[in-house]
Amino acid sequence: MLLSIAAFLGSALAIGLFYRAWQSTQIAFKRIAKLSALLLMLASLSLWITEYGPELGTCYAVVAFSLQAWSWIYLARQRISKDVKRVDLPFASGLTTPSTAIAFNALVKLLGSVFLSAI
Repeated sequence: MLLSIAAFLGSALAIGLFYRAWQSTQIAFKRIAKLSALLLMLASLSLWITEYGPELGTCYAVVAFSLQAWSWIYLARQRISKDVKRVDLPFASGLTTPSTAIAFNALVKLLGSVFLSAI
């Protein structure tokens, strides 16, 4: 259980380092942060594998990395959305009825794809 918590925290820290490296303008910090994040990801992967075995450990590591990355994206989006002024634009319909030639070409392509997939 403690290895799982350590692996989860290590992967969260790695994702946070990737995010900070992405935001930074200093080249040296970017390189160090990315290298440190990769090492933390490998360390947390090895902790997941030690705790649950190679198959489940790899699955848990991938799921943990992706969920943590999406949570960082969500939090960054929430922070950015507060500062953005919204402008209401008038509605303009973008979809129109296709012409007969375009519809015929699409139908020929669809039938050709179905025929080729059946072969």
